[in-house]
Amino acid sequence: MLDETVRFVPKTVRRDAARGLTISKHQQLRELGIRFAHGRRRYLRVYWHPKHVEAILTRQSKLVEQRRQLGWLSPRLSAHQNKVCMESSLGILRGGWQAAIRKTLVHVLHEATLTDAERDVALRILRDPRSLQTCLLGVKRGTADALERRVSARLRRFVLRSRGRLPRASSHVWFDLDCNLYRAFLRENDRQFRGAWIAVTGLQPRHRIYIPLSGVGIAEFASRTRLPSSGPTIRVVVGERVTFYALIRVLTSRRPSGAAAGIDKGFNTLLTLSRGDPDVSVPYGVNAGAIISEIANSAIERATQRRRIAAHERSLRNTNSARSRRMRRNNLGAHRAGRRFRGDRARLREQVNAALNKLFREQFDVAHLFCEDLRFRASPIATSLNRRLGR
Repeated sequence: MLDETVRFVPKTVRRDAARGLTISKHQQLRELGIRFAHGRRRYLRVYWHPKHVEAILTRQSKLVEQRRQLGWLSPRLSAHQNKVCMESSLGILRGGWQAAIRKTLVHVLHEATLTDAERDVALRILRDPRSLQTCLLGVKRGTADALERRVSARLRRFVLRSRGRLPRASSHVWFDLDCNLYRAFLRENDRQFRGAWIAVTGLQPRHRIYIPLSGVGIAEFASRTRLPSSGPTIRVVVGERVTFYALIRVLTSRRPSGAAAGIDKGFNTLLTLSRGDPDVSVPYGVNAGAIISEIANSAIERATQRRRIAAHERSLRNTNSARSRRMRRNNLGAHRAGRRFRGDRARLREQVNAALNKLFREQFDVAHLFCEDLRFRASPIATSLNRRLGR
């Protein structure tokens, strides 16, 4: 029997793609995410109707099996990708219905104009998915009395109003993968990148996209059922850097309720933790200041050089148009500037993440963390120092 202070808690683990990820692989993942987004919109529109609320709240697998027999809605995805895409859409719809039901429950419990009998009928309908679906569809059952019909009409209006409109398309490109659509492995003898890799099923049949990961090991993608073919469902977010999120369960102990500490941000030392005594503080990220200065100085130098080239290119547009075009294509391209910017952001994020990971490993008994306001305000000092601090 486990101790009362020990419990399993969910934990979201984040793994970024390595900085050596090529542009072609980044574009393939982005295209895959766009196709998943189109598929999610189709499934959301089809299953948005209240006639599916009972199945969404209780039997999502039944809807998936019915859709498998009728045919998938996104022809640009494979059959299994359609299945995962539909499950993601049903999860979004389930969250929307649950939020609307919780809001309606609060309204019913605090509404002073409802009688006890009306409140009991409303709670019974909200707690039964089948009764809720009948209520939302406006089906008039012969056995329903006037009280139940009156409460159902009122609940229907409030639940549908609380649910809102169809979810908008996300500004972030993301998609989910189950254990059949990816494989995590190690390459100890790789010539270019030795470490953790993940292979994602791409857009072409029998073709996978091999992505190197930052960090060490692949414990986050370990089997959930102790079978080699099993693994957690992961979410892939394709932004300026590709990020993988996995939800796992970890065994942890409850932290003491009174332990608290404060965190102060800095430039030479990223984080300084104190428990109240100013003479006893623990620094984290001590050597990060030199790396941040190097990144900031190189970025400022590149920006200055880019402005000089842009000014020279503008002066040549009327006199030497061919050379001007070559300069725009070879020296002022957005791909090169974006790749360098993403590399700088990745190096900065690695320094911050390393400091935070070390802090959480060593200060495991802290229950409350109080952080300094991280919004940067420019001060009347040198412009170059302001830029470094801003980063």
